[in-house]
Order: sequence, then C-alpha cells, then structure tokens
Amino acid sequence: MRSIPDKDDFVSGAAARFPRRAMRRAFTSTLVALALGGCAIAGKDAATGLAGVPPGKGIAVFSTSADELSLSFSTRLMLVEGASQKKYDKVVIFMDAKLGLTYTYPETNTTVRSLTLPAGDYYLVAVPGNPMMRTVKTPVFKFSVAPGSVQYLGTVHLGQSRLTLQADHRDRDMAYFLDKNPALRGVPVAASPFSVDRYLAPESGDTFEIKGTIWDAPQ
Repeated sequence: MRSIPDKDDFVSGAAARFPRRAMRRAFTSTLVALALGGCAIAGKDAATGLAGVPPGKGIAVFSTSADELSLSFSTRLMLVEGASQKKYDKVVIFMDAKLGLTYTYPETNTTVRSLTLPAGDYYLVAVPGNPMMRTVKTPVFKFSVAPGSVQYLGTVHLGQSRLTLQADHRDRDMAYFLDKNPALRGVPVAASPFSVDRYLAPESGDTFEIKGTIWDAPQ
C-alpha cells in the first residue's frame, strides 16, 4: 500500500505538492554548481602546474573531509583576511555536498586544497548548511602564511555536525599536491598547523564580524 506523505513534506503556494526535501537537494546542487562554475575560483581543489611561489606570497596546502555527504545541506568554509576581516568572495570550500563536487579521495570524502595568498594571518569561518550545527559551538580556524614558503596546515573534518582538526594526513596530502606541482618539489614544506582561534555560538551572541568583501580571487 502506498503511503501518503505528511503535509510537512510539501510546500504551499506556487510550489504546492513539490517535496521540500527535493527542493533542498535541487537548491544545494544548484548553489554548488554556481559557486564552482566561475573562471576564477580558488580553494575548490589543489592548484596544478605552479612554477614557483610568487614573491611576497606563500602557498597553504590543506584538506577537508566528512563522515557523510549531504543532499539537502552543505557546510562550507569562508576565507577571511586577518588584518581587514574581509571575506574572499572567490574562495569556495564546500565540505560535504553529494552533488556537484569531485573528491580527491572519495572513500573518505576528502579533498586536497591549496591557496596562494599574500603573507599574513587568515581565518576559515564555517557557514553551516545543516541547522543542527547552529546549536553547537563552531570553531573558527586561524592560520598564517609566510612569504616564499609552502605550508601544510592539516585537515578540517566534519563529523556528527561538528568540525575538528586532524594532523595525520600530511604525507598523503603533500604527495598529491607535489604530483600536481612537480616544480615545487625543491621548496621546503613547513608545518604550520591550523589553530582554533575562538568558538562561535550565534544563539548566545558569539559571532564573527565580517567587515567587507575582497572580490578578487587570491592568486
């Protein structure tokens, strides 16, 4: 016997009788596709074919992973410049979208990523797609970039609606990055791990103020 969906599974108005879950999936996949479809997007994966480290800049290598992928929600990380507290509009780091992403290591939902950035301090601020994450304290990760260097930061892992740091994937991640960028094999790799700068809990007033937008992609 065919079950009758609960009324809460549907939206009203012009989209009547269209499942809410399907709408969320369609919205999430469209959002990911639009975000990653630009010609100057950074952070979605590891750069390829770099000839060297640009003057005055450094290359940060890290990975993200997730226990499970999501059709309805997707958590992303926002890159914020430390000095100005402005977010980078052209940096897109989706962690757990089931549609629209290609993972470096699909068996662990892991993506190896790199960012070429001016020397200085930076933050990764989580933008939760899952409303459950808004009920727990969410860490803000801080890292520093030194000029003329390649730095390995670690892994940001999403599991059970929480973000944690992992530090045991350096050999795997750097091997993948250097295979894509053999010209950098002679550049020393510094261990410069992520740190937790603070925890955010919007419901209790603990938030991270974004003071503007950097529209250009870091290169």
